[in-house]
Formats: sequence, C-alpha cells, structure tokens
Amino acid sequence: MRCPTPASTRHSLNFSTVFGYKHEIETRYEPDKRYLLEKRIPPKSEYDIIRGSHPNYSTLADQDPDNVIAYSRAVLDFRRKYAGILYDGDPDTILRDEKTLAMVGLELPLSLTVR
Repeated sequence: MRCPTPASTRHSLNFSTVFGYKHEIETRYEPDKRYLLEKRIPPKSEYDIIRGSHPNYSTLADQDPDNVIAYSRAVLDFRRKYAGILYDGDPDTILRDEKTLAMVGLELPLSLTVR
C-alpha cells in the first residue's frame, strides 16, 4: 500500500496489516529526509518549491514523529511475529502470553489496540 509521505497514519498501517498489504512510505524530498533523520516536522514552505506531487502535509504535521516511529515499529514487530498466520495462514505460529489481548485468533499487543 503506497503512502507518498515519510509518515503513516495509524489507520493506514492497521488497514494494510489486516488486509495483508505491504506498507511502504516514500522519502522523495529533502524535507522528508530531515523528518526521518532529525524527527522534526518541516515547515510547509519547504515543500512549496517542489514541482510535481507533494506529500500529504497534514499527515506529517498532525502527528508527533516519535509517536509515528514507535507505532510503526510496533506494527512491524507484530507483523513479523505473526508472519506465519498473516501471510501463510499457519495457526501454529500463534504464541500465548498474558500481556496480549486475544482477538479473532490473533494476539494483538495492547499497545496496538484502538484508543
């Protein structure tokens, strides 16, 4: 699932996970690079000089970069942990521990539950 910005929303990450899509972010411009490396939201004016399609600025500006990165990593860890069932349909890959919430046959880390 293409995300033409260097950040994703929780909705798009969750959607791509539930429906089995590969989730990709794009880093095409210098302000995108600074967002990822320096964890700072670039001013909108830095994108004004760019010709062509711009990233969705509200996706960047409406979210704290540290929260975006932490949530993205949590989702990727979840996808890796349950790759067998998410991608191959293998229920033997499900592990049990008391720090997870059982939902629809998968153990969803509490940090990924809807708030």
